[in-house]
Amino acid sequence: MDLLLQRFVCDLAIYVSARPGACDTPDGICRWWLMAPEESETTVTQALNWLVQQGAFERLQAADGRVRYRACTDAGSLSELAAICSGDSGSRH
Repeated sequence: MDLLLQRFVCDLAIYVSARPGACDTPDGICRWWLMAPEESETTVTQALNWLVQQGAFERLQAADGRVRYRACTDAGSLSELAAICSGDSGSRH
């Protein structure tokens, strides 16, 4: 995993650990959760998909056709990941 992807995974884990009800599109996540530049959306989507594969996030297809992501309600590993990311600043830069 490259450093930017790892940073977004950590930032997402920390964000939803503090806001368990958060749910948004990749565009919204880039703009409002991460304050990331628009060109980062592809990497943010890769981070979201990685979190889905780990069972920490889920992907939802809304009635309007847009895809939204949120933390799984039973994702205990997400809190652990957020704690590791918060305490391991060397891996995020």
